[in-house]
Amino acid sequence: NKGRVDVTALGEKPAIKYSFALPTGVIHGATKAGDKVFFAPADGLCWVTADRNASLTKEQVKVNHISLGKDGDKPRRTGSFATHGRLVLCVTGNGDASELVLLDAGASEVKPVSVKLNGKAGHKPVTPEVVLANGKNLLALVAHDHAEGTEVKDVCDVVSLDPNGDGKFDDAKVLQTISIGRSAVKGHSGHHSIAFDADGKRAYILNPADATVQVFELRTLEQKASFKLPGKPGALIVVGGEDIED
Repeated sequence: NKGRVDVTALGEKPAIKYSFALPTGVIHGATKAGDKVFFAPADGLCWVTADRNASLTKEQVKVNHISLGKDGDKPRRTGSFATHGRLVLCVTGNGDASELVLLDAGASEVKPVSVKLNGKAGHKPVTPEVVLANGKNLLALVAHDHAEGTEVKDVCDVVSLDPNGDGKFDDAKVLQTISIGRSAVKGHSGHHSIAFDADGKRAYILNPADATVQVFELRTLEQKASFKLPGKPGALIVVGGEDIED
């Protein structure tokens, strides 16, 4: 069953209509965007055209594989995805080899765009969070945390996804790398949590080890405030925005 994907019709009596296999197993994430479904197996990425009516057979499914390169002899992979409209985002690599990968699900031929991130030795990039800042600039924030027992200072890359506004994402670049508090990674918990206000004016970054929330102005990328919280917080949600303009 390695790499098996079940296509299930949901209704009064849900049932698996058919199954197909990816080239490799260990599927660690999946998402949808446009008319495509994306998967994160042990080697790179895979995508298929969505079978919305579950009307195909496994022989009719075309599995498209996208390589993310290799670290030595080991294929690169990713974990969870972020989406914004037709854009699919993920991270791969660690330390100074870390990258943000962008995929345009609206394109007939999906080609990855890789953006080199500013991670350092000991850093591990976290799934990006995306915001339309101030209603016009599409940004991704990628926190770099650290494994338990390391002393590296955590940072967050702010990436402009479409600097020239042509909707192609091939000019995406890191705008700035900001200092943030410490993570407290243990297993799948203790990572930084990032959220935005409803106006797209401010980013809020939760630092679990420090039990702090930093507030950044997205127009200038300056820190505006920092709050100490009780206990050891693990996730952050922001509700609402400003009632009036600045």
